[in-house]
Amino acid sequence: MRINRSQEVWSMKKILYLFLFTAQLLVAQKSTVINNVIYQNEAFSTKDKEIFDSDQEGSRVWSWSQAQTYCRKLKLDGYDGWRVASQTELQTLMMKTPMTKTLESNGLYIHPKFAHSMPKTGGKYDDVWMWTRDEKSSKIGAFVNFKKAKQGWAEKRYKGYALCTRKVDNGSKKAILFESNAKIWRSDMTPKGTYPLGEYHLSDFKVCGIIPLGYSREHACSDESSGFVRFGRYEYFFAHKGASNILNIYRTDGTKKGTRKIASLGKKVAYRPMVVSHNLYFMRSSYVPFQTEPPDRELWAVDMKRAKVKEVTKLHFDTSINGSNYFDMYASSKNYLFLQAHHYGEQSKINNRELWVVEKSNKSIRKLKEFKDKIPENLSSIKVSGVTNKLTKIPNNSSFGWERFIPKGEFSIKESSLLCRGVEIVKLSKIKGLAPQKAKIVYNSKENTILESDGNLWGVDSRGVMEKLK
Repeated sequence: MRINRSQEVWSMKKILYLFLFTAQLLVAQKSTVINNVIYQNEAFSTKDKEIFDSDQEGSRVWSWSQAQTYCRKLKLDGYDGWRVASQTELQTLMMKTPMTKTLESNGLYIHPKFAHSMPKTGGKYDDVWMWTRDEKSSKIGAFVNFKKAKQGWAEKRYKGYALCTRKVDNGSKKAILFESNAKIWRSDMTPKGTYPLGEYHLSDFKVCGIIPLGYSREHACSDESSGFVRFGRYEYFFAHKGASNILNIYRTDGTKKGTRKIASLGKKVAYRPMVVSHNLYFMRSSYVPFQTEPPDRELWAVDMKRAKVKEVTKLHFDTSINGSNYFDMYASSKNYLFLQAHHYGEQSKINNRELWVVEKSNKSIRKLKEFKDKIPENLSSIKVSGVTNKLTKIPNNSSFGWERFIPKGEFSIKESSLLCRGVEIVKLSKIKGLAPQKAKIVYNSKENTILESDGNLWGVDSRGVMEKLK
């Protein structure tokens, strides 16, 4: 049979596409779940083998104590909380039949899912043995050897490979929160683990700037809503319950029972949030600023350690200086929130700026320094009580709303297609029961998104694997 040139080129392209797709899958696979345990499944590199053979430390090769530190610092597939695998966990990966060893052709008694990622055999030290988190004493730790299919004890000063594990979360820490159909939902991206926490409607408002000539109000305004602020095992959010017009602050651990109101803000709006240390600061007033400043603006703080809310100070217009002044959030440091005061109207203080700091007790604010005309753009640090604080400026373009607390993800919808990092992964018109023209993203992250359409919810990962959640 004769194959023409175009057929040959097309065949080569298909082989290349298949190779690239397979390579992407292998690269993406960084962890594997076995028996409710997540195992680190990153490939060991040639450099790891060289470090191991030279009896040095680095990358994935460490002494027993350093291996523990390596896993504690690991962040992988969106998880932290890793630790060195236990003897029992590594023995779960050990395949003890010669047949498996021959089939895998890697010289190791290892579970097939890990055959591609294990260190190569050979070299100065032929054994592929790994530290565990188990120990016999301050100087002796346990290891598992996949070359000889055995486990044992060794001095902690020796070098071994590190493989980390963590339990699969079945509680609130893994769950994500989002709003859909006037309800707050939690989801672990499974149908069973997706359910509403209650009829809470996130605080939302319309923010408007100066309207350019020729534009309508709609062009100069944007809808913003509060997001979720995590602190420890809890998430905080500002919401109205049901049809109520009273704004409350809630705390949740991701369960219905663990969701409770911690304070009421009345018929007010909350905006300009900033997290500093364990405090969530925000402005409270009768309405969101629109070209003029609200006269009843107040600075509040949520102590997220104690789940307590208090007013720090009122930030109202002051006419005692034959003009007016008002405060705005300017910067933050590790422990402090900084405000700037604007003065207008009095000749000696026209356009003067003052830098104020919120006291650690959250009982008041005090002036640190006054600047003529404006605060210098290059001001990067300032002393408070004799201690220098590095300043992180609060962006002007996000100072009104809560958008920086809403997850910024890699997913988008365009022309009835779901895109991840700009590449189509799902043709929405082919999904049974999903109306593409009504589909919207209600949760967005780097690895997962949740779509809502006609009251139904779908979870999708970055590979395009899709599952109906509700």
